Amino acid sequence: MILTVCLSSTLQKTVTFDKVALTHVNRSTSYRLDASGKAVNTARVLDMLEPGVSLSLCPLGEENADLFLKLAEQDKLAVKTVMVPGFTRECLTLLDSTSHETTEIVVGEPALDFDREKAENEFMDLLNDALKNGKDSSGKPCQAVVLAGSRPAMWSEDFQARISKAVVDAGVILLADFCGKDLLRTLEICTPQIIKINEEEFCSTFGYEFPLPKGRLTELICKKSEELKNVIVETRGTEETYAARNGEFYSHPVEKVIPVNTTACGDTFNAGFIFKYLETADSSGNGDMACALSKGTWCAARNAESEVPGTIR
Repeated sequence: MILTVCLSSTLQKTVTFDKVALTHVNRSTSYRLDASGKAVNTARVLDMLEPGVSLSLCPLGEENADLFLKLAEQDKLAVKTVMVPGFTRECLTLLDSTSHETTEIVVGEPALDFDREKAENEFMDLLNDALKNGKDSSGKPCQAVVLAGSRPAMWSEDFQARISKAVVDAGVILLADFCGKDLLRTLEICTPQIIKINEEEFCSTFGYEFPLPKGRLTELICKKSEELKNVIVETRGTEETYAARNGEFYSHPVEKVIPVNTTACGDTFNAGFIFKYLETADSSGNGDMACALSKGTWCAARNAESEVPGTIR
């Protein structure tokens, strides 16, 4: 069982146009609505790789939680949630069929006035139960956690760090897909076994210039993974993916496709990578990096070819 933790649950509206033109009226050719958020997208793909393997833990705004849960149920996603006041956020994705470009519009939402301590304690209780018991007391134990996405301002600044520490302390593999101060706070108290980050995020988080020459970039990735004694995977858009484990360098080319919707390609990569990493793990828990990078790349390419965010079909 793989647990995906998403603090920024989303109702993702995907609207397709023949062509998007600013300052003009744009009439869509199709429209869809999905339960989303980075870790929720990862869960959807994991269940496509192996039905029933994922469990998502995410807070939902009580005003439209029923809609999110209905959409998740349609995708057969197992979800455990903590209800909070207000609305689950909505994101809008615009697809241009002529230029094959994707535009995502994310509306920042104000912090809510609610009993944050109570909600965070309830969330941590659900997390610890899932780490110990899987989906339920008869389920498979949790093998890995994917903690992905930004931390909305409604949550404490150290919340992602506390979640990460609970996972690491439980002896469960953690793939951390977040950056900046939240990642630095996490590294002060624990080290995720896998950090997934893009090139610009890597540089800004650890104080390097951006962009860097390839040689210098690979040197710094290896140095940081050796220092942390972990895996760092750095995606680089349309350029090859770089990675390092305990200072040993890996790379994998990106599969070239004609994109339909690039939203959630990183989330889909996470699903393929962690799935194959676990599948190929040795007695020490180290997966085959080449196989994991290959599977993640394949999944991301299939997602880019689909209108649906977070899919490999």
